[in-house]
Amino acid sequence: MTTDLKSLHQSSKRGLTLEGNRARKPRKQKPLTPLGAIRAKCLECVGECTLAVEECTSVLCPIHEFRFGKNPNLPSRSEKQTAAARINLAKGRGRKND
Repeated sequence: MTTDLKSLHQSSKRGLTLEGNRARKPRKQKPLTPLGAIRAKCLECVGECTLAVEECTSVLCPIHEFRFGKNPNLPSRSEKQTAAARINLAKGRGRKND
């Protein structure tokens, strides 16, 4: 099978990629949230190993507390909030309340 190089070049100029026999536009990635960006940076720092992020000992790093992708400064949910969330989730899934 031969590929017409001129049409391939035109496709690449339009942002298309070849997948199999068809040209497709690449999927757009969702933009990272600030916490997601911090998590990605931590993974990059330790070589893409999630266990190494857990065991990170760089406590002087300004983003050390945020390395799990969660904000440690936010208060935890109360029992009442957790129960309400559980009920709303059950309703959304079409189940009866437990």
